[in-house]
Amino acid sequence: SLDLLFSETIAPFMLTILLASMLLIDSVLVQPVTVTATRLPTEAYRTGRSISVLTADDINALPVQSVDELLRFIPGIEIQSRGPLGTQSDISIRGSTFNQVLVMVDGMRVNDPLTGHYSAYLPVSLAEVHHIEVLRGPAAALYGVDAVGGVINIVTHTFAPEQSRMDTTRVMAGIGAGEHGLFHGDAGVLHIQGNSLVSGGLQTNTSTGFKVTSTDNNGDFTMQTASASVRNSIADNWEAAIRLGTDARDFDAQHYYSASTQDQSRETVTSLWLQTMLQHSGSSSNTRFDVSYKRLTDRFQFNPTFSSTNLHTTQMVNFLVNSAQEVTNAITLGWGLQADYRDIKSTDRGNHSAVHGGVYATAQLHINNLVANGSIRTDADENYGLELTPQLSASYSFGSISLRSSIARGVRGADFTERYVSHNLPGILTPNRNYGNPDLDAESSWTWDAGFDWYAAAWMHYHVSVFRRTSSNLIDYILVNSNTIEHRNKLAPDTTYLYPENLAAVTISGLEGEVAGLVVVGGGLTADYSVGLRLSDTKAVDGIISKYLSTASPVVGSAIVNLKVAGTTLSLQTLYKKHSDEFMSTLYPKSPTEYTIANASLRYRLSPAAECFVLATNMFNTPYEDIPGVEMPARWISGGIKVAY
Repeated sequence: SLDLLFSETIAPFMLTILLASMLLIDSVLVQPVTVTATRLPTEAYRTGRSISVLTADDINALPVQSVDELLRFIPGIEIQSRGPLGTQSDISIRGSTFNQVLVMVDGMRVNDPLTGHYSAYLPVSLAEVHHIEVLRGPAAALYGVDAVGGVINIVTHTFAPEQSRMDTTRVMAGIGAGEHGLFHGDAGVLHIQGNSLVSGGLQTNTSTGFKVTSTDNNGDFTMQTASASVRNSIADNWEAAIRLGTDARDFDAQHYYSASTQDQSRETVTSLWLQTMLQHSGSSSNTRFDVSYKRLTDRFQFNPTFSSTNLHTTQMVNFLVNSAQEVTNAITLGWGLQADYRDIKSTDRGNHSAVHGGVYATAQLHINNLVANGSIRTDADENYGLELTPQLSASYSFGSISLRSSIARGVRGADFTERYVSHNLPGILTPNRNYGNPDLDAESSWTWDAGFDWYAAAWMHYHVSVFRRTSSNLIDYILVNSNTIEHRNKLAPDTTYLYPENLAAVTISGLEGEVAGLVVVGGGLTADYSVGLRLSDTKAVDGIISKYLSTASPVVGSAIVNLKVAGTTLSLQTLYKKHSDEFMSTLYPKSPTEYTIANASLRYRLSPAAECFVLATNMFNTPYEDIPGVEMPARWISGGIKVAY
């Protein structure tokens, strides 16, 4: 069905646009956007990778109130939300599971060792974000485990490269309200003077709840984020920085994790983030030391009439040294060391800890228009032993076109939930619930991709990639008869449970593309737009339908249009998603298999420092479920005002 869709609809459409633009071509040079997610700060088009960068201006221009809303419309990324405004969201890149995406803040991993469901709980307010880098495809050779489907790096003003900072003082604040008792508030400050920087932000989103048709769910939530940071010179060529952030949320989680009729779940999650940095910058070298600490507490109650409540506390300490040296104009070398300690204390998973370490080296060779990048890393973990992850990429640029290709190995070890979920609960477990497997091996994958970036004109540029990821020992939950489970002392005999296993082999092939640009219509009217599409096809050798791999949609399309004139901006966002027919018919026959949702916002500038806005989310009342089985809200109207000096 994907082949038919591509051959009869998408391919002719893309070919028509391509031929039309060739007739009207006004070539511009490839855009030199510098990224840091490759460990060697370099222009995105020279990395040989598919990378998107969203600046603070891009973020402020979009009608979003959380990072997951922001990422939802980026081609190649699929946000799988269990509630609005980022209540809880999983992230999938190129058809990956959510555990295969590495999320970082200023180059330090925030993925929680307990479970991958907390990756989008970012302890940084939107006001502190300098830019966001999205790297599609594996980066395990630089970052180690989890970086299989891709990497998302949130770069803040405080930890951004020095050359991007200029003396400034900015203060902003916003307030909004809407249906279902919605209240939104945010504030931020940024002060840069010479080598000193101070930044901070607050953010809150609350709602008394929305009703969904399939349950008695109230859908209420309270989410609050606060962060502050300082950076300063401490000696010649030496700088230090520190950040403290917290994220707290309390929400109705009914049917977030189960379809049980007794499910009246409520969850409270609080995380603390501390990061310090010491950096030495020479004329041709840079060495940086980072230490981060994350503590997360999760209180989960399945039903208020039950006496049991699951309590989880996780801690993670991460230490990183990264150094880059420009040897000649053509050669740059880098190396790094990483070590981390992970610890959990859980009423249903027990108490466990693990130590992990890695060492890596990377190099970039630049000869005329050809840039080659190579990296290799060795990781040691007490759960899965030693793993070697090489990576090669190359790009060739001429005029307005950049060709790129890469091949890389990725590795992911099982998290504590996949190993031990429900192991510490008393009594015999009810059938069909998740039950951990402590004997899981690390999953391994090889990914190849190729593509091009063509800046045909200011009003039209293209980004196209094809990719193929082949995995062995991929970890995911499947329905298994309890009689075949080795650790089955808590299981009812001859019944089924969702049990994580290493799947024999899984191959994901796909295509992703984006057409974007800025059009000057005339009369002061401008329109910037982005249209993206991702197609993927997942094939398992044994044909098993697994829980989380199957939730990645094989077709995701998005479009954004911003019309601006005389201080007024109209933004339209559209998202199309199609779930796997086989997966939906087998497990969720009553859920919508495909849908299109649309958001719209109208902003009006009241003065140079103030603007008001109205936002309509899901304005056509489309029934949809990002995660099958979890119904999302219907149309939701809100509005507010923002000021910035």
